Amino acid sequence: MPGRARIALDTLLDLTAPIVRALPRGLLDSAPMRRALQGAPWNEKSYDHDWLAAFVDEPSIDATPCNLASILQRTASLRRIREYDLIVILHSAMTGGAEIVAEIAGRLADRRGPLLLFVGNEFRQMPAKIRLAQTLAAEFIATQLTLAAGRWLYAPVTSAQVLSGLHALNPNAYTPGPEDRPIDIGFRGDAYDSFLLGDRDRELILAFAQSRAAAHGLTVDIAFGRTYRDRWIAFLQSSHGTVGAEAGTHFLERDDRTQGAVAAFRKDNPGASFDAVFDRFFRDHPRPASGKTLSSRHFEAIGTKTCQILVSGKYSGVLTADAHYIAVRNDFSNIDECFRRFADRGERERIAGAALEYVLAGHTHSHRVRSILRQVTETPGIAQNHTRWDERWAGS
Repeated sequence: MPGRARIALDTLLDLTAPIVRALPRGLLDSAPMRRALQGAPWNEKSYDHDWLAAFVDEPSIDATPCNLASILQRTASLRRIREYDLIVILHSAMTGGAEIVAEIAGRLADRRGPLLLFVGNEFRQMPAKIRLAQTLAAEFIATQLTLAAGRWLYAPVTSAQVLSGLHALNPNAYTPGPEDRPIDIGFRGDAYDSFLLGDRDRELILAFAQSRAAAHGLTVDIAFGRTYRDRWIAFLQSSHGTVGAEAGTHFLERDDRTQGAVAAFRKDNPGASFDAVFDRFFRDHPRPASGKTLSSRHFEAIGTKTCQILVSGKYSGVLTADAHYIAVRNDFSNIDECFRRFADRGERERIAGAALEYVLAGHTHSHRVRSILRQVTETPGIAQNHTRWDERWAGS
């Protein structure tokens, strides 16, 4: 539900909140009401909720949440714009071309505190996102990519310091499921356009799971499409394992040039094969930086102790092959060996348990938020100019 329709609905929901809360549970759980209340695009991704909760729950700061899609909340927050020591705009507002943020750019210029932008989907619609960051003169940008890739991507935003905003785990939402689960390998999610990304890793590992896992005595439940957050958590908790690959693209660009060229070519050549498109547009790509990264999905599976069978990769330097996931070679030559390992209950539980213990120790959203706050307040000129920073962060 894009743009104006989302703003109208969220504003109406704010005005009628007491009435909505009093509605029968059965009506609130109906598909139309769930879509209205949880909505797209602003709340369509689980990690939108997780980052918001982490800032609100952080004890060292007094965070005031604001839904920019609600005219009431937006107006109230903008009236107080000069009172805030730090303004954080999360991924949900920076989705697509971030039009909802662009609308209030003039008011954000009146801020007293620094502006921190969290940018998601950093492989598409980047020209609009980069221009907006420049217009806003954002002091900080939190990237989901590696720092090296993020610094390359946002180099044109000369006002901004790029911080690490890697995905993380919300351990309060994603909790371990029971030991006995009805599904061995489960998957729910979008079908990626491999042609635009320039690789087929996720597409191929899903195809192998569908065609080969049963031979190892494994039950498979794979379907494409988005599901509500609570149902997604329940599905993970009912699955012993899942499959996947790194998110993003190897072929990071600031101008989306290659994706535009691929889309135009496929429109004129709808029967073109992936190999033909790859050879034409990606094989000789200069690859100035890799946009391959961790996904929130990796942490969501870890939180539910759902063992992952993943295409081998760097995973932003966070996850280690065969320690935190069962690693499939990039040519898929060991796919059957991986399914055999996964079929060993003790092996998959060992890996899932090790991954959860490791992530809880240093890769939750709380860890990420505290690290970001520390970096913001240690930036020369920031702590000195904003004296109300909690002493826990300033100069620590």
